[in-house]
Amino acid sequence: MKAVAHCLPPRIKRAVRELLGTGSHTNRQVDLKRPEYIADNVSAHDAGTLADCSLYRSVLDKIEKAKVVSDVVISYPHVGGQYNPAPGRYAKRVVRDMLCAGADICVANHPHLPLRRELFAGGKSACYALGNFTFTPEIGWYARNVLADYSIALTISISGARKKIENAEFSVLKNVLGKDGVSRVWPVWKYAKTLENGGNAYELLEMENEAVVNRFAGWSRSIAIESSYPLSND
Repeated sequence: MKAVAHCLPPRIKRAVRELLGTGSHTNRQVDLKRPEYIADNVSAHDAGTLADCSLYRSVLDKIEKAKVVSDVVISYPHVGGQYNPAPGRYAKRVVRDMLCAGADICVANHPHLPLRRELFAGGKSACYALGNFTFTPEIGWYARNVLADYSIALTISISGARKKIENAEFSVLKNVLGKDGVSRVWPVWKYAKTLENGGNAYELLEMENEAVVNRFAGWSRSIAIESSYPLSND
């Protein structure tokens, strides 16, 4: 029999075994392996009938009503395949429907890693995922090599006079597991200062920060570590 997935910490393994009746008193063990990729794609038929779902329709109705009495509407759908490197068809359909219903910006989340920002007609935009913000790397349901220990802090400026989104910027955060076993959230530019004489560790941080910034902003540039990065709304 296969052992409990090695990615789980001992205390969680013990808790799961006890919960399922597979503790030390039995020879049975549990295979808790997870797939590396969880698609959020749906068939063309299913995507075409999403609007027929009463709950989904009610959400879009609320956005339409909010736009009637609001200058700026921001929607926050919980959508997207966990640890997927790009948004799938389902997530993109939900985001587009919300923007069409009246949302000015759609900030989605669920993939547990930062995904891209996308611009739409009329100055509307969407962020498909900002990341975890805070969690403990290497613990529980965690995927390596997808930059899941990074997240995005998004800042949006809204003009009171013009009653519209004027500009936006973002900064990159990183979850760092300290030697004391405590996970802390660091702005990357501050964390970099602790590694300036760290050689390979600093270079790795630079490369990962560049990958996160380019992925989120949709760029393909050489990126230095900065406290924030501007986003164009054009």
